[in-house]
Amino acid sequence: MLVEAARGRGRIIYFSLDVGRPPLSHWPGLPKLLQSLLAAGGADEPGARAEWNDMIFTQLITSPTFISTYIPYGSLFVVIVVYLFTIGALTWLWQRRRLATQQALVALGLLVAAGSAAGYVYFSRGGHIPDGVLLSSTVLENGVDGVVDAQSNLALFSTQPRQYNLQMERGWMEFTPLSNRPREAQEVPVLSQGGGGVSRFQLPLREWDYRLFRLRFVDRFPLRAEFNVQGDKLTMKIDNQSGKDLFDCALLLPGQRHLLGEVRRGARLDREFSLAPADSGGAGASGRMESVNFRDVTFGNKTRDILFQSSFFPREGDARWSAGAAVFFAWIKDPAPRVRVDDPRIQVQDYALFRTTIPLNRGEDE
Repeated sequence: MLVEAARGRGRIIYFSLDVGRPPLSHWPGLPKLLQSLLAAGGADEPGARAEWNDMIFTQLITSPTFISTYIPYGSLFVVIVVYLFTIGALTWLWQRRRLATQQALVALGLLVAAGSAAGYVYFSRGGHIPDGVLLSSTVLENGVDGVVDAQSNLALFSTQPRQYNLQMERGWMEFTPLSNRPREAQEVPVLSQGGGGVSRFQLPLREWDYRLFRLRFVDRFPLRAEFNVQGDKLTMKIDNQSGKDLFDCALLLPGQRHLLGEVRRGARLDREFSLAPADSGGAGASGRMESVNFRDVTFGNKTRDILFQSSFFPREGDARWSAGAAVFFAWIKDPAPRVRVDDPRIQVQDYALFRTTIPLNRGEDE
């Protein structure tokens, strides 16, 4: 019995047979068939995984954009200014002899005590510092028929010692906790599978500690990206039927960078680009084989800059993108989260990038 069904970018094949009955029991090729079925297959890895490690997250956690998610530095700055102004006023009154030394010391002590108590209540108990920050960065690899391979990197950063519960959407294929620090051996995470395919991940964290994870999904994202190389021309057709707006879209060619702006939901974008080298007089065809440079691409947002330059396009993966290839990418506005947390005391930040690689080799023209 043979049953086939389409699923994602491939097909599921169910094959049922009885090896104990003729004619299969007398078939000389049966041992070889069973050996091939039980042999270890090659890993089905997506092309160029996004990198995720302690070094990258350390850059993120110390950037001003990320700091603002767990420390209200605006309010803190105002409080410090008022605090210093009050101390300056007390000092001025004491120097003008409008306050006796004893009175000035009592006032200063009351100011320190009141400021400490008010700051503790306002920043720690008043809900102005979250219990944690959940950061997810996802790369969607262009597929066929609106199906994409989604690689999600996840970081849970804690400001309080507590137990965290994460809920993962249905459809995840791989879930890998990254453990690079010896002290994590004392923390025992628990992954539980609930009804309807929903998974929950329970994890204890210390104060000002974090954990990193990697997930993989095969999902539907109806964004049609078509590219065609004809001689020294590259034609591009983008049809965004995903229900999400795309922004900061760009096409990187060897030695060129084209900023494409926004592609809103339901919109199309058709463009044509020249692949000829800038110095067409003497460079020749080899002129456009120079590498695609991701280091110079910035977005005015430190978190997105770090994710793009260090995680989505890691440095050691430059060779995969540079030789005879172009890269189209677009940021997804308000991406659908694949990992959820129900606690309102945890800040959630989701970043998602759609990317596709376009080979530029022209075969006999090269």
